[in-house]
Amino acid sequence: MKKAFLFSLALLLCFSAYTPALATADEDSAPYGIVSFSYGMPKVSGTTNQYNPYATAQPALPEQITVGFVLFKIVNGTADYVTSATNSDYGTYITVEDFVNLSSGEYKLHAYYKNSETTRTSDSYYTV
Repeated sequence: MKKAFLFSLALLLCFSAYTPALATADEDSAPYGIVSFSYGMPKVSGTTNQYNPYATAQPALPEQITVGFVLFKIVNGTADYVTSATNSDYGTYITVEDFVNLSSGEYKLHAYYKNSETTRTSDSYYTV
């Protein structure tokens, strides 16, 4: 009787130790919507006025994401359109970029991404 009880207890402990691993092994159990988002407008090295606006989204799991940006020049408080770019793809690294020659002034970079659960936007300002 004591051996049967110890065997059952050992079996129960083994089963409980491996159950969480089995439950999380299924990729569908991981949460969608966790996305790392970065953007910017670095100056292109070796040029006088060329810049590289970009936006990148990196979801934790492959999913459909649209990432993009719109660049405006601020003139007398008004945002004048300069350029934009967008990319929609399925994966874990979606990026979009452009190369632009800019005159001196203040610029606003409006970057965004969209997935099935959310839309995130961010505005950054640059002085050239």
